[in-house]
Amino acid sequence: MSQRTWLLCTAVLLLFAESSTAQINTDPRLRLRSLTTGGRSGAPISVEVKLEYNRPQVLEGDLILEIYDSEVVDEQLLGTVTWEAIVLYNQDYIFRTSLPPLRHSFRGQYQIVAWFQTADRRISLSPDEKDVRGPHEILTSSMVRSFAVANITAHPRVSRKLPPVDALNRSLEFEKEGIPIYHSRWEPDSWPENPLRHCSYDIVTTTGASLSRLNEKQLTGISDWIAAGGTFILTPDATELNEIHRRFLMRIFRDSTPPLLIPFSGDISDALVAEAEQQPVLGRYELGRTALVQQGDLKQTLTGAELARFRNHVWKLRENWGQRGTDNGTSLFDDYGRRGPAIYSKYRNLWWNNLYPGDISTQPRRSGFSRVCSDVLMPTDVQTVPGSVVALLLASYVLLVGPVDYFVLGLIGRRKWTWFLFPAFTAIYTYAAIEISHDYLASESNGKTLTVVDIGAEGQELRQSRLKLFFMGADVPVEQEEIKCLTVPVHDADTEPVIHLSGRFPQSYQSRQNARQWQPLLRRMMSIGPSGTDLPALPWKQLNEGTARQADFVEALKEIHTDRNNVSMFVVGIDEMHSIWDSQLSTEFEPDYEQQITDPASLAAAAETDWQTVAAMSVHNWGQGFMAVAEQVAPQGSASCEDLFLLGPDDESKNFVLMVIVEEKDTVSVYRRKIDAKGLAVFSGGVIP
Repeated sequence: MSQRTWLLCTAVLLLFAESSTAQINTDPRLRLRSLTTGGRSGAPISVEVKLEYNRPQVLEGDLILEIYDSEVVDEQLLGTVTWEAIVLYNQDYIFRTSLPPLRHSFRGQYQIVAWFQTADRRISLSPDEKDVRGPHEILTSSMVRSFAVANITAHPRVSRKLPPVDALNRSLEFEKEGIPIYHSRWEPDSWPENPLRHCSYDIVTTTGASLSRLNEKQLTGISDWIAAGGTFILTPDATELNEIHRRFLMRIFRDSTPPLLIPFSGDISDALVAEAEQQPVLGRYELGRTALVQQGDLKQTLTGAELARFRNHVWKLRENWGQRGTDNGTSLFDDYGRRGPAIYSKYRNLWWNNLYPGDISTQPRRSGFSRVCSDVLMPTDVQTVPGSVVALLLASYVLLVGPVDYFVLGLIGRRKWTWFLFPAFTAIYTYAAIEISHDYLASESNGKTLTVVDIGAEGQELRQSRLKLFFMGADVPVEQEEIKCLTVPVHDADTEPVIHLSGRFPQSYQSRQNARQWQPLLRRMMSIGPSGTDLPALPWKQLNEGTARQADFVEALKEIHTDRNNVSMFVVGIDEMHSIWDSQLSTEFEPDYEQQITDPASLAAAAETDWQTVAAMSVHNWGQGFMAVAEQVAPQGSASCEDLFLLGPDDESKNFVLMVIVEEKDTVSVYRRKIDAKGLAVFSGGVIP
């Protein structure tokens, strides 16, 4: 055998060996896919997780995702999410879930490093075989506000024919603002039942054919999400709907313009199609919005004013927005000039200018309410060290190590003792400073919790947001068990606390953060639908029936009040607060009593001692940034807390919020019920403003 032949055979054998080795490698591989082309601002991200595993051997472990902002460096680690107890066996393991609403990515994408942790080893799930920490890229919201729409549709994408869902999406778009709208397609069978998963979207749309394939649990999840502030659009067709769909539609369209007439028997599809062909049916269900529109491009079938009314309704924009321009309602901003709207704010007595399309001012920012919570939720017995104590400590130290040390040691001829007395005095004073600061900062409590619960027309819980502050006396991990809620750290721009979630997010999991000594750590948890919280036994439902009386509410509040809590009730309007009853004053206020609300700064100043003012800050949309054109946003669960707003600039003399506060030692519960002018008349001596 010649040398050339021998070398050729050796090369073939090496290639075969390498190929065989590659085939033997049966570790699982990860395919991570975002279900939208981009993320909604401040919202969870819907993703599909696919673990590829083709080995006939059981492999059990935890899937760990490390979420980085834009680069895989420790400084940009935002958090980790762990799904525990995943069992792989000879087939792909696929599930859809959500990533928590951590914060916006500077470059509009997360870098996610994935691992599969078994009992004895840590398997890299990198897409790059040469880099074990190679990241998966997931597009998310950037520093420009973005919307997301979920289309539940069984219609495939057809290149030559525009499906109904695509025609509706075109009708929802605003061409000139620079605010992107991302769309996601869902098969009806795969649509999640958990309403927390819907928080990835501003709007959910479906056709009659797709609606008919949704089961009762899916419909309940959608209605719970709408009630918490979401928007649902239906384009009906001839597909037959059954009784559960009839009940669903009657529930979410019970308050609509024009009234939606749904037959009590027989097929309701023809009636829905006929109603939609006449004009859009726009409804309100609790805190959310609904719409029934005909199929096709609404730009071709509606007038400019009708299209603007439809868009303003589903996007929760101000009622008269988009109707003063020349583009038939296709622009949010051009009505007020290309530089953006100039809106007069009576709260600050000036004009808000330069709201540029796509500008950072439209991005969700941490609200004044969440900033105030960082202060008011601190333990009440925590004090800062007085300046006089600090001054006395420093002065005595300087005198001791200076003149006293020099002259006293000089008199006895022992100045060389300074070499060991100076460090000794320094150690003693350092220890004294630590003990004094600990004495002032130490607390019997580790922080307070503020719970905001929104109440529906039937007295049911719509959603709940808990803001919990941790103030620890040492560097310790803070752990909590969470059930059916979104969890996110609420932080300032200069701090990025890393949160670790392990379990089955968002259904049942444990959250953990490393708290620093004497550094407040604020966290928000949001749930949708009944959470098991005991609501105050107040006649909430009578507000709808027209039989409510202020005296009934006051008597119920007195029953709730004990010697261990403080209870108060008041009504918040767009620029005033009407106090009704306060257990601390044992007073029922006169119907015409009101406190004027001037501006956010004045509320923040009063919030240090007044829980009513803190609660009022959770209600008001002050017309700043993007909220200058929007009344509300769909639930997000984000740190900005902008989804808590219930009142906007258009709500003056129309909508109000009845609020009840129950304050105990370390917990404050705020119950909110949105009412109209007729509801306000119950608490204003029968006078409707």
